[in-house]
Amino acid sequence: MKPNSQVSNSAFLQLSSFISEKYSGLDIFVEKEVAQALKLPYLKTVENSCDYSDLIDLIITLGGDGTILHAASLFQNKSPPILSFSLGTLGFLLPFDFKNYKSAFSSVLSSKATVLNRMRLQCTFKTSDGSIVKQALNELTLHRGHSPSLCTISIFINNQYLTDAIADGLIISTPTGSTAYNLSAGGPLLHPTVPGIIINPISPRSLSFRPLVVPDNVELKLVVGVKGDKNKVVYDLKSGRLLMVDADVDGINVASLKVGDEVTVKISEFPTPCVMRVNSGVDWVKDLNSQLKWNQVFKGFGNRS
Repeated sequence: MKPNSQVSNSAFLQLSSFISEKYSGLDIFVEKEVAQALKLPYLKTVENSCDYSDLIDLIITLGGDGTILHAASLFQNKSPPILSFSLGTLGFLLPFDFKNYKSAFSSVLSSKATVLNRMRLQCTFKTSDGSIVKQALNELTLHRGHSPSLCTISIFINNQYLTDAIADGLIISTPTGSTAYNLSAGGPLLHPTVPGIIINPISPRSLSFRPLVVPDNVELKLVVGVKGDKNKVVYDLKSGRLLMVDADVDGINVASLKVGDEVTVKISEFPTPCVMRVNSGVDWVKDLNSQLKWNQVFKGFGNRS
């Protein structure tokens, strides 16, 4: 939840009071910012975010899709189930309305809830400074950032060269992320249980470069390069700065890549389990109709006088 949001604070007070009174044997852990803002005696925190996985059996989020992405990022390895409540925000990861928080929470504790394991991507960034590994629930995005020049990114599938993406950037998306940035960039929609990975260029120079879906058992390698010379060091002619490609995981910048740096992407062995309303198929179809207004006529237009 967002500690400075009045709506989130009010919902959290209702939920946490319900849990502390009806299920007094349960410990309620929150991030330090939330504990400092609310100052409730029954709230607990941990000293290091790495300790979350050893203490937490259930994650509850209050807010929008971004809140869920933040919660998932705290668990880079094995993640407990996420029970997410919407606070009036439209989102594809928000199966429960907050007014049903008592029944939803009780169904989870009584093992009557349905859980969908949402695929994550393991993204390994290899640069001259070393390597880091991040898990992506929605997508990995490589983009030109503040640079006026297009990115050149060489794409390999299982070490077989595919193409050079010359574009504003490149999105590597999970089925869960197919309704996020990928959708805005013209990519396909995938049901969350489809075992596939989306490769979607952002405004490519070549109109023949279209999004594609590959099986989830492949390993992708993305190498930052320059057309015709992958080892060439390039500077912006106006600013004189070294040209970089920014790398974002679920909307958060994690690295700036130089020519020659690379990212390997494969399915993670640590999915994110999410509690669903009924089942994944019903929830997904409802979301398409209610949020995207799938194949519906937009009302309120026409009849101009």
